[in-house]
Amino acid sequence: MKTFLSFNAILFLTLIPIISSGQLSILNGTITNQKTGNIIQSVNILELNSGIGTISNAEGAFSLMLKPGKAELVITHPEFKEFSRKLMLKNDTTVAVNLVPIANLKSKNKNSDGRNTAQLMPKLK
Repeated sequence: MKTFLSFNAILFLTLIPIISSGQLSILNGTITNQKTGNIIQSVNILELNSGIGTISNAEGAFSLMLKPGKAELVITHPEFKEFSRKLMLKNDTTVAVNLVPIANLKSKNKNSDGRNTAQLMPKLK
């Protein structure tokens, strides 16, 4: 009987690292506009090391299931400056990300005479 218990104990202790290596950490977050505080939907979130990504929902929220360890997030949206951050995931983690709006696009596209540069480009046939 002792041999049976010892064998089960050894087997259990051997399987612990295998079982625990399969665990994942959940990275939750919310994306907001730094200037207004409004939520931002349809933001691209990519973890570079794994290649796992998602898009923020209508509430500006996202969730990724990642292996614990080093993570590097890259967050992009056409109307905001790119955001990147390195994290060390040990457990489930929640982050709040404030994206900085890109300056008014209309003023960036103005020529020195005040006209839109798009008006100066020839039409392609």
